Amino acid sequence: MGKTNQVAVRCAICSIEWSVKASRAAQNNSITCSKSCLAELRRRNNINYRGSAETRQATCPVCEQTFVRKPSQIAKYGQSYCGRACRAIGIRGPRPGQRTGEWLACETCAKNVWRTEATKRPHTYCSRACAGKGPRTPRVARVIKPCDHCGASMTRLPCEARRYRFCSLRCAARTVQGARRGKPGTPWPPAQRELLTATLLRKYQNEWMPKRRAQSVSMSGAGNPQWQNGRSLQSYAPGFTRTLKRRIRIRDGHKCQICGIPSEPGTHAVHHIDGQKVDHSPSNLVLLCHSCHRFVHSGKLSLPLTPEAR
Repeated sequence: MGKTNQVAVRCAICSIEWSVKASRAAQNNSITCSKSCLAELRRRNNINYRGSAETRQATCPVCEQTFVRKPSQIAKYGQSYCGRACRAIGIRGPRPGQRTGEWLACETCAKNVWRTEATKRPHTYCSRACAGKGPRTPRVARVIKPCDHCGASMTRLPCEARRYRFCSLRCAARTVQGARRGKPGTPWPPAQRELLTATLLRKYQNEWMPKRRAQSVSMSGAGNPQWQNGRSLQSYAPGFTRTLKRRIRIRDGHKCQICGIPSEPGTHAVHHIDGQKVDHSPSNLVLLCHSCHRFVHSGKLSLPLTPEAR
């Protein structure tokens, strides 16, 4: 196939002409024919930039902000933008769903700052440094009021002066304790403290604790509805090893044989079908999840005695 959309261009260093794609020629870049010519072009741009005393300034076409750029960058790009946001707006325009805003000047350095309705503030600054140089917000005048207990002067905000009556927690506690007895500011008498302690001990220790202790005794052992003559306290006969449990899990496909839930580490148990911890034959063992295992022991579920019946 022949080449299409080819245009003639000239090297910026050695003036050699050749053909390139139209999209390549439309980039407004200084085109060179080889790497050596590109290196020479960069060297010339650096020399011109370093040897020139005047400032290379460019103006952003979106926000109209003036900034400094190298001569090579100004010559390379058709339009110079101050940042990525302005470049995106200048190339493709504002998006359909993009929030609208406006450019506001910084009150300290006069730099343009993009602000939307959600980011607008009473004062506009481009950075924290400029905000520190701006005018300070006047502080709210404090109110001086006396403490209701000791009379000491307190400095509070107007909103706090209506809520706080005491200078410390100690003054508040003494006032509340004294108001209950009709003697503000006086501590609790030792006799009253001992009476209160005896009352609390008699109420909680002599009434509630015995009831709770008696309930705990009544619900343990044979008094518990799930008591099965101490079968859970019996020890397993020799032979119920990890290797045997692993074989049962592999045989049952790592699933509960009642509900079919797949097993995870620590979620399933190997159960004795006859309820005795002596017979460890594979036909007497089955894999169950903890929920089904609990229901089987409580009598709400039943299992067949042979694996063939399952």
